[in-house]
Amino acid sequence: MVEQHKHTKNGQKVYLDAVNYFSGNAVMDDAILNQNMTQLINFKLTPNTFIGAEGYHNKFNGSINALQQQGHGLPLPLLKSVYLENIQDKTYQHIKHHACTMWKLLPFKKFNHPYRESIYQ
Repeated sequence: MVEQHKHTKNGQKVYLDAVNYFSGNAVMDDAILNQNMTQLINFKLTPNTFIGAEGYHNKFNGSINALQQQGHGLPLPLLKSVYLENIQDKTYQHIKHHACTMWKLLPFKKFNHPYRESIYQ
């Protein structure tokens, strides 16, 4: 940016370009965060899920890894609840019930989390 305006010696323009550049990156980071959270929360394990439980598990972990790479970690009980809440294939209901009982998890609906609202409206 400095090099672009070196010939005009316009420091104010360099400053404004820097503000616009970094503001744009912040907006882009928020959009990526929103996309990763939406994918994490809205992807369900159903009888039609590609590659079944393995595909669901891999995509869920991929979303978590993408969030962690951005520096956004989520509490483990919340992740477990989201993971189990999104299992909607009746084949796995007994596993879901057993895991919820074993981990003493609240349903995802009970957590006060900003992304929760988009699911249950």
